[in-house]
Amino acid sequence: MGQKLGVLMIFVFVNLVTGCGPGRRVTRVDRVVVYEHFVPGSSTNGVKNQFYNPHNGVDTSESKRVMLNPQELDEALKKARTIRHFQQKIAGIAFAGKFYDSSERVHYFIYLKTQKAIIDMSDMTTYQLTDTLRTIEVKGR
Repeated sequence: MGQKLGVLMIFVFVNLVTGCGPGRRVTRVDRVVVYEHFVPGSSTNGVKNQFYNPHNGVDTSESKRVMLNPQELDEALKKARTIRHFQQKIAGIAFAGKFYDSSERVHYFIYLKTQKAIIDMSDMTTYQLTDTLRTIEVKGR
C-alpha cells in the first residue's frame, strides 16, 4: 500500500511540475468571432503572434464566409478530450478567431479540420473533438 501511494505521489508531482495533465476547460461559450483570413500554418508562437500583432495578410475582421454558432462550439468543447498544447509546428488551419466565455474572457483559437481539433491559444489547450464542427460556409464572398 505504501509503495503504491509513493508512486502515485511521484506521478502527481511530475504532472504538476511539467504541466502534462489535461488542459483547462472552458465552462461556456457565449460569443464567437471567426476571422476573415488567417495564416494556414506556422509554429505555436507564430500563430499566437498573429492574434496579437496581425500581419502577412491576416484579416481579423468578422468573416463573411464562415459562421460558427456559439452553441455549436460550446457543445463541441464540452464533448472533446482536452490535452495541454506544447510548442510545435502547426499546419492545416481551416479558420481562426476568438470566443468569449461566460466570464467575458477572450480565448483566441484555431480550428484544424483534418485533425478534428481546436487549439485554444489563450489557455494552451488542445480540444480533440469527437466530430468536425458544423459551420455555415457562404460561397462566393
